[in-house]
Amino acid sequence: MSRGSPELTKARKEEIINAFEELFFTMSYRDISMREIEQKITMTRSSIYNYFKTKEEIFLGMSQREYQRWGESLKKVLSHETMTVSEFADAIGKSFDNQPNFFRVVSWNHTEIEENSRPERITEIQQTAYETFGIFMACIDKFFPSMNETQKKNFQTLFFTFLYGIDSYITVPPKHVETLKNAHLPYDNLTPYDAIYKFITTFLNKEVSE
Repeated sequence: MSRGSPELTKARKEEIINAFEELFFTMSYRDISMREIEQKITMTRSSIYNYFKTKEEIFLGMSQREYQRWGESLKKVLSHETMTVSEFADAIGKSFDNQPNFFRVVSWNHTEIEENSRPERITEIQQTAYETFGIFMACIDKFFPSMNETQKKNFQTLFFTFLYGIDSYITVPPKHVETLKNAHLPYDNLTPYDAIYKFITTFLNKEVSE
């Protein structure tokens, strides 16, 4: 890869994002610094700024990658000729199998992230997310043509609101689990698949005529 080539730029961005992702899931976000990231990559700290101006921009890069990966999984779902409600719910639930971190990343409070990021970086992730949402809704159009526009809009609004909030239900800190057990309170170990499957089938079975 030549210096300054698109391939080299992509590879270096990936290296930085990978380092940040490892730190994000092993330490407090507020404690992550460019120095911490530098220690995990082959570049100097000054080189990081050629690609990301702040750690918040690196976070956006990580988020964008999650949307891109989900979009690729959704394209595979869209390639099917037909799907029942249960088949669609199963496929969407499984579309996150290789993205265990998706829910925590997209549910993170983006207010501070965006305040410390350049507008063009925010625009990039917005475009990627919009494209991914478009693929998801293309699946709805293809597999459930009996739904009218109001039904589709309602489903879109409710599903993505649900998706952004699901992390609080599936990610319960070990200390929280222990206190629930000590208090003899019920605790359901809900998986992303279970939550998504139940949501989709509950909603679409009321709206779709198959």
